[in-house]
Amino acid sequence: MNTLKARYRQLARDSRQEKPLAFAALFWLFIAGSLAGTVMEGLWHLLHTGTWGFRVGTLWGPFCVLYGFGAVLMYLAALGVRDRGLLRQFTAFALTGAAVEYIASLFQEACFGTMSWNYSAHAFNLGGRISLKMTLLWGVIGLLLMYALLPVLLKGFNRLGLARRRVLLGICTVFMCINLTLTCAALIRWQERVQTAEPAGSALEIWLDQAWPDERLRARFPNMRFVRQTTP
Repeated sequence: MNTLKARYRQLARDSRQEKPLAFAALFWLFIAGSLAGTVMEGLWHLLHTGTWGFRVGTLWGPFCVLYGFGAVLMYLAALGVRDRGLLRQFTAFALTGAAVEYIASLFQEACFGTMSWNYSAHAFNLGGRISLKMTLLWGVIGLLLMYALLPVLLKGFNRLGLARRRVLLGICTVFMCINLTLTCAALIRWQERVQTAEPAGSALEIWLDQAWPDERLRARFPNMRFVRQTTP
C-alpha cells in the first residue's frame, strides 16, 4: 500500500510541475476510466441477468465516457486528500462520482433528450439521477481507481519512450475528439428524427441518417431512452 501511495503522490507532483505530463496523465486516466467502465458495466449486467451487456457511450470503441470523466475528476479531487485517511478519500470519491453522474444525466437529457439510467427504485435517490447506493459505489470505484488501476497505468506509461508517448497521445487525442464529436452529432440527429421528424438539412445529417439510423443507434446504446417522444 505504501508503494502505491508513493507512485500516486509522484504522479500528483509531476502533474503540477509539468503541464504536458499533466495533460497526458489526465487523458490516459480518461481512456483507462472509460475502458474500465465498460468492463464494470458488462460485469454488472452479467451479475444481474446472467449475460454480458456491452454498454458504451461512443460510436466507436469500447468507451464508457461517464467513467472516463469520473476518473479524471476523481483524480483531481484526490489531490486534495492524498495525504488523508481512506475514509476521507472514500468520501471525496463518492461525492465526486455522484456529482459527475448527476451532471451527466442533466447534460444528456438537455442536449439529447435521453436518459441512460434511472435510480427511482433506489432508496434515497435524487430525481432518479443519483442515489445513496450508487454514491457509495462511486467511493469504492474511486479507491480501486487510485490504488489498483492508476499504478498499472503509470507502469505501462513509463515503459514507453517520450517520443512514442507523444505520438500515441497525439493519435489517440485526435481519434477521441472525432469520436466524441460525431457521437454528439449522431445523438442530436437521432433526437431530431424521433421527436420532430426533421428531415436532413445538410450533407453531414444525410450521412448520419445513412450511417447511424435509429435501429443501429438503439443497438449501440440499448440503455438510452428518450424522455419525450413526439409523434409527427
